[in-house]
Amino acid sequence: MVTALGLERQTGAPAGWLLDEAAAGRIPYLRAGNRYLFDLSVVEPLLRSRAAGETTEPRPARKEGGHDAAASR
Repeated sequence: MVTALGLERQTGAPAGWLLDEAAAGRIPYLRAGNRYLFDLSVVEPLLRSRAAGETTEPRPARKEGGHDAAASR
């Protein structure tokens, strides 16, 4: 387990951003008092997949035909 600063050193992602992502529930963490702790073996592959454009969040449904008919008027 590493702190946000430790994770920043390992991944290059800013500690503040990591904390924001954890608080929003997008990165798994363990809370120990007022500290956020991260499991590098879990978070690092997650960050890599997000950097590659993969996501675990659902994408909005596309309208039939691939575009919104009202937007093309």
